[in-house]
Amino acid sequence: MKSPTEIIPQLKEILEKAATPAQLDDHPWAQSLCVRQFVHSHAELNNQRAGNQLLATLSSFFRATMPSIPPRRGKRLDTAWGQFGILGALYFAPFEFNTTRPTSLLDGWGRIDDVILRYVFGRNLSDLPLAEIERYRLVGDEIETAPKSTVSGWHTKGLERLAAALIQREQNLSATSGESSPILQPDQVPPPQESENQPPERNTLRGFYRRYRREFWFGIAAIIFILVGWKSWRVLSLYRAFRADIREIQTYAEAGEISYGTLVEVGPLLTKTRQDIVSLRNHVAPFGWAGRLMGWLPIYGGDLANAEYLLDMAAGLVIAGDEGYRTVEPILMEMATTGEQPEIPELLAALEAAQPTLAFAQENVSQALQAYDQIDVASLSPKSKPLLEKAEPYLPFLSDGISILPAIPKIAGGESYGPQTYLILLQNEDEIRATGGFITAVATVTVGQGEIIAYKVEDSYEVDNFSRTYPLAPWQLDYYMYGPRLLLRDSNWSPDFPTSAMWAEHVYSYYSAHSVDGVVALDQEFLRQLLTVLGPIDLDGFPEPITADNVMAFMRAARGEGLTEEEWREVWDERKNFMGPLAQALINNFQSGDISFSALSQVILQALDSHHLLLQIDEPALAAVLARQGWDGALQPSDGDFLMVVDSNIGFNKANVVTEKELNYFVDLSDVQQPQASLQVLHTNSANGSEPCQHGSYNTHDYTNLIHRCYWNYLRIYKLADTILTGSDTPSIPAEWLLRGEDVPARVDILDNSGMVAENPAGLQAFGTMTVVPRGAELRTGFEFELPQRVLFFDEATNTWNYRLKIQKQAGAAGIPVRLQVHLPPTANLVQAHPPGEYQDGIWLLDLSLKTDVEILVRWQMP
Repeated sequence: MKSPTEIIPQLKEILEKAATPAQLDDHPWAQSLCVRQFVHSHAELNNQRAGNQLLATLSSFFRATMPSIPPRRGKRLDTAWGQFGILGALYFAPFEFNTTRPTSLLDGWGRIDDVILRYVFGRNLSDLPLAEIERYRLVGDEIETAPKSTVSGWHTKGLERLAAALIQREQNLSATSGESSPILQPDQVPPPQESENQPPERNTLRGFYRRYRREFWFGIAAIIFILVGWKSWRVLSLYRAFRADIREIQTYAEAGEISYGTLVEVGPLLTKTRQDIVSLRNHVAPFGWAGRLMGWLPIYGGDLANAEYLLDMAAGLVIAGDEGYRTVEPILMEMATTGEQPEIPELLAALEAAQPTLAFAQENVSQALQAYDQIDVASLSPKSKPLLEKAEPYLPFLSDGISILPAIPKIAGGESYGPQTYLILLQNEDEIRATGGFITAVATVTVGQGEIIAYKVEDSYEVDNFSRTYPLAPWQLDYYMYGPRLLLRDSNWSPDFPTSAMWAEHVYSYYSAHSVDGVVALDQEFLRQLLTVLGPIDLDGFPEPITADNVMAFMRAARGEGLTEEEWREVWDERKNFMGPLAQALINNFQSGDISFSALSQVILQALDSHHLLLQIDEPALAAVLARQGWDGALQPSDGDFLMVVDSNIGFNKANVVTEKELNYFVDLSDVQQPQASLQVLHTNSANGSEPCQHGSYNTHDYTNLIHRCYWNYLRIYKLADTILTGSDTPSIPAEWLLRGEDVPARVDILDNSGMVAENPAGLQAFGTMTVVPRGAELRTGFEFELPQRVLFFDEATNTWNYRLKIQKQAGAAGIPVRLQVHLPPTANLVQAHPPGEYQDGIWLLDLSLKTDVEILVRWQMP
């Protein structure tokens, strides 16, 4: 029976050929008992070469020698980790992770820490927390390279451990099966026997082949070499041409301002790029299977394995770009020739005529995204991976952009569709409501051929038609405000904007029979942001230009600031008349063309992301894009936990100007079988004055007085539908603080969909409570929850637990401070957290300002 030292020379010979597994196909050990058993239990190896199967088996033995605890700290380096690290650096990491093989033992010394981290975490090391890197650091703190004798000893001892494990397994398998082992008894393994009835070799085709097999294979190899060489030259030529095309396109893109003439020059280049990438893809496609078998190659193996998908993705995007360019090429040619911008109707007509072309472009983008989903980005080479990662964030916008283009003629009132009318809800976040603020006014805007052909702005109090029977209001408005019917100004009770938009459109139809093609909600903050691009503007009766800096003061003053009570009553019906001239001035500045459309686009995108602008459009393609981007204001729970905190001011005042809100959400995952959470909501009212809270109607024209009031708020918490409320700390409210004159005990309302306005969108459960915050006071409201098990996900592929949380921002609210604390199990090792936070004593902590929706991931491993 062999000892470990006897088989080390053969073992070392095999490992030194790990970079070229094909050389091991005929090695006797490739037919060993342990290799056959390993391949039998790993079906994915059945189609691999024998050399790959042998190396994969040895890799499994090597992984088994990895110590189970982090490296020991002390005066001497941890020998077990040293042996594991040097063998991994020399032989196994190049095979498994495509790393470069060290040129010597001392070169391998410098790569030990990297190898240990790769085997412990098995993923991209760039996002590892520094604490985890420090835990598994072995040689990084050593000032000098170890003596050669130390590294050599680790190498020898490591090979002995590996050889001993291999011998032990072969012995057990041989004893169990009764077969001889090619490793332990190579002399006892019989060679393959030929049949006794076989005719003499010289009289058979096999005999002829064996006599002339060298010449035969030489001829075949020569033919293959010629064919492969020609094919390779052709593929390489096309690849170089495509890379040159891309570099030239990048040169145009990085040149700064692009003129119409430059855009005309790009057209032929796009067409050439399309021809080159399509030809390259067609040449490579028949050999995609070969590329997938080359993933083991160092450095570029991942590129070859993913070549088919990379080319499909590139071809789809380039074809879509070329098709899109062809749509606008005639207009660009005219602009380059005349120097004049085309009329909007002309652009809409071009888009209408290009519907088939845009559909083909959209199909190619979809195919490109499908190919992207198949790419193993982590395996790509250092040159290819950054390029793909750089492009990744833009792919969804590209897909959505190409989806929107065919819809533009309809939503802009193109000739084939006719004028389109939209209902605009003008919300005042000084009096916060679920979708942004109290609906202080409404407007209808009609567009035709891309231009505003009619608009009308009206006070929300003037669009009620009490000859009609309005729907029942949510019970909170009826009970606390004596508002039994759902009027337009209160129609945005639901924080789910598609729901509120539906009710706004419905009750507006009681006043105007004209149907609308969409509903838009915007607030004062969006108006302020617009003025950074469309301002300043001049209005009659106001002494200075209106800008983003003074528009808030202007609107508050225009509502009657400084008037006597008698003067206020006389102008009550005119208090919002400034809105029409303000809107007209903005429209005039927009249509003047003397603005930065890039800056305007940035303002609109920012407002959509922060929910100061909400859109509900009937056109299906655009509606789908708005939903995907979260711009339709819908409540959208994602995978994992969900939280949304909604304020609704029902105090007949503007106290939100001086009221601030903070959230503290503590998630206890110490027992992964019973996740729990607690939420504290802090409201701070900095209003001046000490008068007792008196609930009542808008009893003053003084806007400042309306601001400095107590804060009456119906607070709602939205969680996943199967979340259980286990406790609460809510205030009781004395009768003298409420319009109804009845005490409200401390309680939490479990809200349902029994009313006309549904409280719970699909997949969510709402909990509500009435609160009052006096002037100069603060109020903490607390909730405790038992979370559903599905907020946690165990990923078997990475052996990690994952907690995801989406916090959805209330429309109209400013950046709300949020403190998130996640208590992990006692023995958890934090692997990843996004966004980055702090981790200490088993608690991961994140402080953020909730300006947009936020999705959070915390990932950890258990020992």
